[in-house]
Amino acid sequence: MSQSQVHPSRKILLVVTTGGFTHAAPVLEIGRVLAERGDEIEFATLQGQESWVKPEYDFVNKLHQLGPGPTAKQLDAHYRRMQAWDISKGIGQAMGSKYLFDSFWPQTYHGLKTIMDDPATRPDMIIADFFVEAANDIHFEYKFPVAIVAPNMPLFQLPCSYIPGQPGFQLPGTMTSENAPMWLRIMNEIFRLSYVQGNGARRCEVTMVSFIHLTSPANQTISA
Repeated sequence: MSQSQVHPSRKILLVVTTGGFTHAAPVLEIGRVLAERGDEIEFATLQGQESWVKPEYDFVNKLHQLGPGPTAKQLDAHYRRMQAWDISKGIGQAMGSKYLFDSFWPQTYHGLKTIMDDPATRPDMIIADFFVEAANDIHFEYKFPVAIVAPNMPLFQLPCSYIPGQPGFQLPGTMTSENAPMWLRIMNEIFRLSYVQGNGARRCEVTMVSFIHLTSPANQTISA
Protein backbone atom coordinates (compact mmCIF):
# COMPACT_ATOMS: atom_id res chain seq x y z
CA MET A 1 0.00 0.00 0.00
CA SER A 2 1.43 3.38 -1.02
CA GLN A 3 2.05 6.26 1.36
CA SER A 4 -0.62 8.33 -0.42
CA GLN A 5 -3.18 5.64 0.36
CA VAL A 6 -2.22 5.51 4.03
CA HIS A 7 -2.07 9.30 4.42
CA PRO A 8 -4.05 10.87 1.56
CA SER A 9 -3.28 14.52 0.86
CA ARG A 10 -5.76 16.98 2.34
CA LYS A 11 -6.31 20.70 1.99
CA ILE A 12 -5.56 22.42 5.31
CA LEU A 13 -6.47 26.08 5.86
CA LEU A 14 -4.34 27.95 8.40
CA VAL A 15 -6.05 31.03 9.85
CA VAL A 16 -4.35 33.85 11.78
CA THR A 17 -5.83 37.34 12.05
CA THR A 18 -4.89 39.55 15.00
CA GLY A 19 -2.11 39.46 17.58
CA GLY A 20 0.91 39.82 15.32
CA PHE A 21 3.41 37.37 13.86
CA THR A 22 3.98 35.70 17.24
CA HIS A 23 0.48 34.27 16.81
CA ALA A 24 1.17 33.19 13.24
CA ALA A 25 4.50 31.42 13.75
CA PRO A 26 3.21 28.38 15.73
CA VAL A 27 0.35 27.86 13.28
CA LEU A 28 2.66 28.12 10.28
CA GLU A 29 5.11 25.66 11.85
CA ILE A 30 2.31 23.14 12.15
CA GLY A 31 1.57 23.82 8.49
CA ARG A 32 5.21 23.11 7.65
CA VAL A 33 5.01 19.64 9.19
CA LEU A 34 1.75 18.88 7.41
CA ALA A 35 3.19 20.11 4.09
CA GLU A 36 6.15 17.77 4.52
CA ARG A 37 3.64 14.94 4.91
CA GLY A 38 2.05 15.83 1.60
CA ASP A 39 -0.89 18.00 2.61
CA GLU A 40 -1.89 21.11 0.65
CA ILE A 41 -1.51 24.19 2.86
CA GLU A 42 -3.39 27.47 2.43
CA PHE A 43 -3.25 30.55 4.66
CA ALA A 44 -6.00 33.06 5.50
CA THR A 45 -5.13 36.35 7.19
CA LEU A 46 -5.84 40.08 7.21
CA GLN A 47 -4.51 42.50 4.63
CA GLY A 48 -0.99 43.73 5.29
CA GLN A 49 0.11 40.42 6.81
CA GLU A 50 0.63 38.43 3.62
CA SER A 51 4.42 38.85 3.91
CA TRP A 52 4.45 36.49 6.90
CA VAL A 53 4.58 33.47 4.60
CA LYS A 54 7.52 34.52 2.42
CA PRO A 55 10.20 33.31 2.12
CA GLU A 56 10.27 31.23 5.30
CA TYR A 57 6.93 29.53 4.71
CA ASP A 58 6.87 29.17 0.94
CA PHE A 59 5.07 25.82 1.24
CA VAL A 60 1.81 27.82 1.47
CA ASN A 61 0.03 27.22 -1.84
CA LYS A 62 -2.58 29.96 -1.65
CA LEU A 63 -3.36 33.12 0.34
CA HIS A 64 -6.85 34.25 1.34
CA GLN A 65 -7.44 37.85 2.45
CA LEU A 66 -10.12 38.26 5.11
CA GLY A 67 -10.28 42.06 5.01
CA PRO A 68 -8.31 45.06 6.28
CA GLY A 69 -5.93 44.48 9.18
CA PRO A 70 -5.21 46.71 12.20
CA THR A 71 -3.45 49.98 11.51
CA ALA A 72 0.08 50.79 12.68
CA LYS A 73 -1.43 53.21 15.21
CA GLN A 74 -3.72 50.52 16.63
CA LEU A 75 -0.88 48.01 16.89
CA ASP A 76 1.36 50.56 18.62
CA ALA A 77 -1.38 51.31 21.17
CA HIS A 78 -1.83 47.57 21.78
CA TYR A 79 1.91 47.12 22.29
CA ARG A 80 2.02 49.93 24.84
CA ARG A 81 -0.98 48.53 26.71
CA MET A 82 0.70 45.15 26.99
CA GLN A 83 3.89 46.78 28.28
CA ALA A 84 1.96 48.59 31.01
CA TRP A 85 -0.37 45.74 31.96
CA ASP A 86 0.04 44.33 35.47
CA ILE A 87 -2.13 41.21 35.55
CA SER A 88 -2.24 41.28 39.36
CA LYS A 89 -4.36 44.43 39.08
CA GLY A 90 -7.01 42.81 36.92
CA ILE A 91 -7.75 42.63 33.22
CA GLY A 92 -9.09 46.15 32.78
CA GLN A 93 -5.83 47.49 31.36
CA ALA A 94 -5.94 44.89 28.58
CA MET A 95 -9.59 45.32 27.60
CA GLY A 96 -8.78 47.95 24.97
CA SER A 97 -6.87 45.28 23.05
CA LYS A 98 -9.66 42.76 23.60
CA TYR A 99 -12.19 45.17 22.07
CA LEU A 100 -9.80 45.95 19.21
CA PHE A 101 -9.26 42.32 18.27
CA ASP A 102 -12.95 41.47 18.66
CA SER A 103 -13.78 44.21 16.14
CA PHE A 104 -12.26 42.04 13.39
CA TRP A 105 -14.68 39.18 14.04
CA PRO A 106 -17.35 40.18 11.44
CA GLN A 107 -15.01 40.36 8.46
CA THR A 108 -13.18 37.21 9.54
CA TYR A 109 -16.43 35.29 9.93
CA HIS A 110 -17.82 36.39 6.57
CA GLY A 111 -14.47 35.76 4.88
CA LEU A 112 -14.32 32.22 6.24
CA LYS A 113 -17.94 31.62 5.21
CA THR A 114 -17.07 32.66 1.66
CA ILE A 115 -14.23 30.13 1.64
CA MET A 116 -16.45 27.42 3.10
CA ASP A 117 -19.37 28.00 0.73
CA ASP A 118 -17.27 27.64 -2.42
CA PRO A 119 -16.47 23.98 -3.23
CA ALA A 120 -13.32 25.14 -5.03
CA THR A 121 -11.87 26.77 -1.90
CA ARG A 122 -13.42 24.75 0.93
CA PRO A 123 -10.67 23.00 2.92
CA ASP A 124 -10.75 19.63 4.63
CA MET A 125 -9.78 21.15 7.97
CA ILE A 126 -9.03 24.51 9.59
CA ILE A 127 -6.16 25.16 12.00
CA ALA A 128 -6.62 28.55 13.64
CA ASP A 129 -4.89 30.75 16.17
CA PHE A 130 -6.81 31.10 19.43
CA PHE A 131 -7.55 34.76 18.68
CA VAL A 132 -9.64 33.70 15.66
CA GLU A 133 -12.93 33.28 17.51
CA ALA A 134 -14.81 33.18 14.19
CA ALA A 135 -13.27 29.73 13.62
CA ASN A 136 -15.38 28.42 16.50
CA ASP A 137 -18.51 29.70 14.78
CA ILE A 138 -17.48 27.96 11.55
CA HIS A 139 -16.97 24.75 13.51
CA PHE A 140 -20.48 24.78 14.96
CA GLU A 141 -22.25 26.17 11.90
CA TYR A 142 -20.77 23.71 9.40
CA LYS A 143 -20.04 20.80 11.79
CA PHE A 144 -16.51 21.18 10.48
CA PRO A 145 -13.18 20.01 11.98
CA VAL A 146 -11.28 22.93 13.49
CA ALA A 147 -8.13 22.82 15.64
CA ILE A 148 -7.27 25.80 17.83
CA VAL A 149 -3.62 26.60 18.60
CA ALA A 150 -3.12 28.20 22.02
CA PRO A 151 0.20 28.93 23.81
CA ASN A 152 -1.22 28.25 27.27
CA MET A 153 -4.45 27.08 28.87
CA PRO A 154 -7.39 28.22 26.68
CA LEU A 155 -8.72 31.44 28.18
CA PHE A 156 -11.53 30.75 30.66
CA GLN A 157 -11.87 27.18 29.40
CA LEU A 158 -10.89 23.70 30.63
CA PRO A 159 -10.68 24.51 34.36
CA CYS A 160 -8.69 22.03 36.44
CA SER A 161 -9.17 21.32 40.12
CA TYR A 162 -5.40 21.50 40.67
CA ILE A 163 -4.92 24.91 38.98
CA PRO A 164 -6.26 27.93 40.89
CA GLY A 165 -7.90 30.90 39.24
CA GLN A 166 -9.16 31.42 35.72
CA PRO A 167 -7.51 29.25 33.04
CA GLY A 168 -5.07 31.27 30.96
CA PHE A 169 -4.95 34.11 33.49
CA GLN A 170 -3.10 32.57 36.44
CA LEU A 171 -0.87 34.94 38.35
CA PRO A 172 2.90 34.24 38.35
CA GLY A 173 3.77 31.45 40.76
CA THR A 174 0.40 29.73 40.57
CA MET A 175 0.35 27.83 37.29
CA THR A 176 -0.06 24.78 39.50
CA SER A 177 -1.16 24.81 43.11
CA GLU A 178 1.42 22.60 44.87
CA ASN A 179 3.34 25.50 46.40
CA ALA A 180 0.89 28.38 45.91
CA PRO A 181 0.42 30.42 49.11
CA MET A 182 -3.09 31.17 50.31
CA TRP A 183 -2.78 34.86 49.39
CA LEU A 184 -2.07 34.08 45.73
CA ARG A 185 -4.88 31.52 45.66
CA ILE A 186 -7.31 34.20 46.83
CA MET A 187 -5.91 36.78 44.40
CA ASN A 188 -6.36 34.32 41.53
CA GLU A 189 -10.06 34.10 42.29
CA ILE A 190 -10.74 37.82 42.67
CA PHE A 191 -8.32 39.42 40.20
CA ARG A 192 -11.13 40.13 37.73
CA LEU A 193 -12.71 42.40 40.31
CA SER A 194 -9.47 44.17 41.09
CA TYR A 195 -8.47 47.62 39.93
CA VAL A 196 -10.03 48.31 36.53
CA GLN A 197 -8.68 51.21 34.54
CA GLY A 198 -10.87 53.14 32.13
CA ASN A 199 -13.73 50.77 31.32
CA GLY A 200 -15.31 50.28 34.73
CA ALA A 201 -15.59 47.04 36.72
CA ARG A 202 -19.14 46.22 35.70
CA ARG A 203 -18.48 46.56 31.97
CA CYS A 204 -15.30 44.51 32.23
CA GLU A 205 -16.97 41.74 34.23
CA VAL A 206 -20.03 41.52 32.00
CA THR A 207 -17.83 41.30 28.92
CA MET A 208 -15.78 38.43 30.26
CA VAL A 209 -18.82 36.54 31.59
CA SER A 210 -20.41 36.80 28.14
CA PHE A 211 -17.17 35.50 26.63
CA ILE A 212 -17.28 32.47 28.92
CA HIS A 213 -20.88 31.66 28.02
CA LEU A 214 -20.21 31.93 24.30
CA THR A 215 -17.06 29.87 24.08
CA SER A 216 -17.02 27.20 26.76
CA PRO A 217 -19.38 24.37 27.69
CA ALA A 218 -21.13 24.79 31.01
CA ASN A 219 -19.54 23.15 34.05
CA GLN A 220 -16.70 21.64 32.02
CA THR A 221 -14.01 20.16 34.28
CA ILE A 222 -10.94 18.00 34.04
CA SER A 223 -10.01 15.66 36.86
CA ALA A 224 -6.44 15.30 38.03
